[in-house]
Amino acid sequence: MSKTQSKYLYPLLFAVGVIFILLALSIIFEIYKSPFWIDEGGVVENATVLGYVLCVVYIIIKGGLDYIKKYPYFVLIPILFALRELDFDKRFTTMGILKLKFYFSDKVPLNEKIVGLLVIALLAYVVISIIKNHLKDFLINLKQGSPVAIGALLIFLAAGISKSVDGIGRKLSSLGINISENFSNIALVVEEILELGIPILLLATYYVYFSMQNSKKEIK
Repeated sequence: MSKTQSKYLYPLLFAVGVIFILLALSIIFEIYKSPFWIDEGGVVENATVLGYVLCVVYIIIKGGLDYIKKYPYFVLIPILFALRELDFDKRFTTMGILKLKFYFSDKVPLNEKIVGLLVIALLAYVVISIIKNHLKDFLINLKQGSPVAIGALLIFLAAGISKSVDGIGRKLSSLGINISENFSNIALVVEEILELGIPILLLATYYVYFSMQNSKKEIK
């Protein structure tokens, strides 16, 4: 990694620092005891949704129409994440549209299944487009220490860890492993703060990307 590239790591380090501070404070002050903070519709969830909205606004401002036309799937990512955070995948349907049972159950109306399939098709478009257009470059850039690739990796890690600790008590109990209530509460905090960390990391990564692009234009 060059010295020029290394300076772009600072926004990512700042984002990671903010996440760790939020996590430490949340555990110290035991926010899991207050529905106002941690429950559905609470401060953390609303802050997460706001973070995704800020991501979309930032992309539109910095990237403009040209960027949106070229990379529509990168604009869709924070939008879909925000809708998922607001439980749109199950709020208006008989059951969650991401469940296989949704598409085979007689209890689910046909119109809901059609909407669900359209959403799945949109998700597939985003995933396939990113893999097809960016996976190879991502792996190469990550090996070279690209700040943007590192930011993307941090986003994947935050999403993966938050998903893995989601309902960890239930998951472990099915394996015959019982955990303490305190451990379960801490896991809940980790899940919620890491979910908040995703838009924070997204914002930092988009900032790094557009800053590097502007730097290249100035050199030219």
